[in-house]
Amino acid sequence: MELCLKGLSKRFDASPVIDDVTASVSGAQSLVMIGPSGGGKSTLLRLVAGLLIPDAGAIELNGVNVPKGEVALRPFRANLGVVFQSFNLFPHLSAVANVILPLTVVHGQSEDTARQYAEQLLDRFQLADHRDKKPFELSGGQRQRIAIARALAHQPKLLLLDEPTSALDPEMTGEVLDVISELKEEGVDFIMVTHEMGFARSVADRLWFLAQGRIVEAGGSEAIFGSPKEPATQRFLERVLKY
Repeated sequence: MELCLKGLSKRFDASPVIDDVTASVSGAQSLVMIGPSGGGKSTLLRLVAGLLIPDAGAIELNGVNVPKGEVALRPFRANLGVVFQSFNLFPHLSAVANVILPLTVVHGQSEDTARQYAEQLLDRFQLADHRDKKPFELSGGQRQRIAIARALAHQPKLLLLDEPTSALDPEMTGEVLDVISELKEEGVDFIMVTHEMGFARSVADRLWFLAQGRIVEAGGSEAIFGSPKEPATQRFLERVLKY
């Protein structure tokens, strides 16, 4: 993964959410963003994904400048897989249909090809027995695993995960984190926003600590968790790792 942010800024109602951020990551497989709520993590992830347009600055991802116009953004987004904290599954569709739909509508695959691959993914994530169930019939962990399967179905170049376990209880959180760990072992590149500190420490090649719309500290996960340099990072980790 190659990611470069240059003077990136984003405001909502005149309030800076991302404030003149310049940073880069080179040669990492996994980038994890941590920090206090409201610090700008999810907004930054959505900017990288092309789901939000920056007010200033530029983003370069794997040698490509992230476009700022809707027409140019569509093919850019087609190379990414995005997983949200609220699942975003279509409630009227079955599990397998949720995975098939973007393959046929967005990526132009035939129904038969899409169905075959969707069923392979559901089997891989231990969801084959739930393929015909609607989202309301599934647990939170199962729904999020379906969302991950859908995000991976078109074999994206990069997976982006926005707090994928925030709506789950501890057991379901473990299910989803196991899947993400497996993806890391298989070589899938991803950027993740999370409040799961132990998982962040174990899975991140590079770690960004965000607060007040800025990347306060960046480095390897062991360096930041073991001996953070910035007072804001130190205070945050002391609080969240206290118990």
